[in-house]
Amino acid sequence: MSQWRAGGTPLAVPADAARMTRRQLVVRGWAVNAVNPKGTVFLLAVVPSFIDASAKLLPQYAAVALTLGTTDLVVMAGYTALASRVLRAWSRPRQVRWMNRAFGGLFCVAGTLLAAFRR
Repeated sequence: MSQWRAGGTPLAVPADAARMTRRQLVVRGWAVNAVNPKGTVFLLAVVPSFIDASAKLLPQYAAVALTLGTTDLVVMAGYTALASRVLRAWSRPRQVRWMNRAFGGLFCVAGTLLAAFRR
């Protein structure tokens, strides 16, 4: 219920927050993505099924890298655009109150369903 009653404090960047250049943001994002073990496990599980060991490997690896890189770029650009819109919406108290009420209502529904669940 506290989520439902929560005020509409908008998200804001603190005045003393360090500003990062676009290059710093890209490097940080790449580093986080590069050390993510899920990506490595995915590549180790999926890529070998697309590689023909009897053919030249370099063109195959280049095609896989280009495909995965393009897909990742498009998906991450979509996430960035969505995050930008969400952050803009959360900068206004009215939208934050609406979101708090929506999630508070979902928590109440989830709690009710859990209370009614029987094995």
